[in-house]
Amino acid sequence: MDSKILKDKVLLRPDEVAQVLRVSKSSIYRLIKDDKIKSVMVGGAMRIFSDSVKIFLQIAD
Repeated sequence: MDSKILKDKVLLRPDEVAQVLRVSKSSIYRLIKDDKIKSVMVGGAMRIFSDSVKIFLQIAD
């Protein structure tokens, strides 16, 4: 299911990315702050680019 999320969506919620990476939401916010993954604010809600998560996973591999 986790890889299906990355294939099906362009923008992800922080909790979805946390589920995919199997880390806490605070870890996701830290990755965003450290420019490891890219995000955007949409109507006051943070969304993360799925391509950014894919790239992060390739680099970490």
